[in-house]
Amino acid sequence: MRISTAWAQQMSVNAMNTQQSKLAKVQQQISTGLKVSTPAEDPAAAVRVLDLNKTISKTDQYQSNISTARSRLNVEESALDTGSNILFRVQELTIQAMSSAIVNSDDRLAIKFEIDELTEQLAGIANTQNANGEFIFAGELSTKSPFAKDVNDQYIYQGGTVQRSLQIGDTRQVADGDLGINVFENISSTSPVADINDNRSIFNTMKALSDWFNGDFADNDPEVTNILGDLDGALNSFLQARTSVGGRLNALDNQELQNEKFVLDTKTTLSETQDLDYADAISQFHLQSTALQAAQQTFSKVNKLSLFDYL
Repeated sequence: MRISTAWAQQMSVNAMNTQQSKLAKVQQQISTGLKVSTPAEDPAAAVRVLDLNKTISKTDQYQSNISTARSRLNVEESALDTGSNILFRVQELTIQAMSSAIVNSDDRLAIKFEIDELTEQLAGIANTQNANGEFIFAGELSTKSPFAKDVNDQYIYQGGTVQRSLQIGDTRQVADGDLGINVFENISSTSPVADINDNRSIFNTMKALSDWFNGDFADNDPEVTNILGDLDGALNSFLQARTSVGGRLNALDNQELQNEKFVLDTKTTLSETQDLDYADAISQFHLQSTALQAAQQTFSKVNKLSLFDYL
């Protein structure tokens, strides 16, 4: 086997380059805090890191959706609470007028005006918008006012028919609002003026009351048309909606906690996959530095040697 001076020197250079590469890798790891700086270093780990980051990002979006849904549902709950108070006042006025023998025409007219004002307030509730300007009772047509007056001066529903929902988990959605047609219009009624589905709009009921207090006694008597029963039905409709909202708010809280734990666990796995063990890396750094110094010293000695020294 022939050994030349150039060969011996090249071997030393190769050893030095190898140690320099190893030291540079450790230095890169320490500076970034990552085990793997490029996919080429560990393709499997790089793919795993990518997947984990995507999972965390997706779950963060679920958390954002939960916050959005909670905000919208809180607005709805507040609106329904105010609407219930309006209906309680309408109920109080109706009972007062029906049970008192001393209510004169002026009193009735004053009550009529208050009923009209309460109707407008209730319409405002039905057309409630959230902070983003979305109509909370309009379903998928959230940019369109769900209730408007028709040619007969009656409030009718013109919103959507699909209840909106948001994804709050991989397999879980929650409705972020209720359709106005279900809350304000499709109210179960035994009144002879109910529609073919035995439903009656609360606005129809209040319009009948206003007409009765205005002197239309024949066609709009609260006891012929079952107005008190329909007011109770409307209050029950609001209560059912509020109960549903409360259930969904609880579901959001529970899912939010699940998502938080999932993100924490996933970040722990991500850390184990990509984060550097600094103690081990520093130990490796000192080891590679020592090895490089040894290689440099060897090269220095070999570089001064020549086979002719042995001749």
